Amino acid sequence: MAEITQAQMDKVYSRFENDCHERVTHHAKTMEYLVKQDARALKEFWRRNAGYAPLKVDLWTQLGKYKQHQHSGVTGPLIRKGLRTFLEKEQNHLCCYCQRPLVNIAHAKPIEHILPRADFVQYTFHFWNLAVACFDCNQIKSDKVWAADNKKDQPLYPAPGTFTEMYHPRFHSFAKHVRFIRVQTNEHVISLYKGKTPQGRHLCLNLLSKRSAREIQLNSNPELKQALEVINAHAEANPGKSLPQFLALADALSKSVSALVSNPPR
Repeated sequence: MAEITQAQMDKVYSRFENDCHERVTHHAKTMEYLVKQDARALKEFWRRNAGYAPLKVDLWTQLGKYKQHQHSGVTGPLIRKGLRTFLEKEQNHLCCYCQRPLVNIAHAKPIEHILPRADFVQYTFHFWNLAVACFDCNQIKSDKVWAADNKKDQPLYPAPGTFTEMYHPRFHSFAKHVRFIRVQTNEHVISLYKGKTPQGRHLCLNLLSKRSAREIQLNSNPELKQALEVINAHAEANPGKSLPQFLALADALSKSVSALVSNPPR
């Protein structure tokens, strides 16, 4: 049985229509653009199915450069901001996967494509395929496909009740699928996860166990952890500013910790 009904989904989408942009005057144009892009993604899906090579331009990346006209407030960055703000609120400001609090900067809480757009281009802009993840969970999952193969060639988004092989953060209740324990001391914070259902166990095996291992590795290096806390504090105090150095450091650190987790020193 699905954990979210169509009536509940309709209510959520209606809330988004009324809260998709920080300015009410831009709601209609924002929704118009998202519907148009959703249609473009579906058209690209049919092109690929017909044997044509994929477009060279990624539709989601292209969104970041969109600007209706010079003095319009309907721009790609503001559309993404509206999506992120709404989804984060729906998630109680917690990562859609690990349930840890989201850091208050855009780089640290990317919009996650649950069914990755590399393999599911038709869902690039689909409302129910988007969530907000923390930097680590987004990077660990990357473009990995968790869905069954029979979902790849569907033009319509799979129904909530069909996601029996994987955890879907927009359709499933985390508490029903995963037991989450967070242990905190003066020096350390450790998150422990245990799957309660097939979907929960799949999430723990493929993502949450790796997320916990990264956390433990960072806790074992207090100097590095403190340095990252200083960087995060600076980022939170300067919201909206581009921080490429922070992003590069976070990316390098994440990859290094993953390597240590996969191949611990003897």
